[in-house]
Amino acid sequence: MDVPFSEKKWVAPARSDAERAALVKAVKEAFAEADRVEVISLEPMARMMRQRDVGQEKLERLRGGEIGGIEHYGGVVLPGELIPEFRTAILERMSGSKEPMIGFCWAPRHAVVIKRKDREDLVITICYACKGMRVDHDGASQLFFAPWDIKSPMDSLFDAHGIEKSDPDLLHEKLPRNY
Repeated sequence: MDVPFSEKKWVAPARSDAERAALVKAVKEAFAEADRVEVISLEPMARMMRQRDVGQEKLERLRGGEIGGIEHYGGVVLPGELIPEFRTAILERMSGSKEPMIGFCWAPRHAVVIKRKDREDLVITICYACKGMRVDHDGASQLFFAPWDIKSPMDSLFDAHGIEKSDPDLLHEKLPRNY
């Protein structure tokens, strides 16, 4: 039985070959029709930071709004020369293993948003901690293994444009021991 993506368990079940092919096709079309591609710096711990009164200076730099339900620091338009590299890395991962990806922590700190004229944005969120990449399109979600070769270019773009990045170690001293 195909169970929809569960935010509680952070598991996306394996899709049928047809569903998987439809997502791959949607990403290919989105890149082909893109007006621009943005990379976004996400802060998956914003709510917890507020609850534990940690990182107030970082929280002040959040831009408002959410990408895939996660607050963000903003982003930068991906330079045209990097788009083929990103497209290839993402599509190779989507076309690779058919094993279901399980996001153990699902705290994505990176997003790739493909903007198209008169069409819904296609959002890809990436959690390098659990090695997951979530593709959302037309109500379908699927987790795939993350393409590591685009992490460094994204972080370099954030640094070059002065965009804040999430600090995964910020909360460790404030978390309960059993977390």
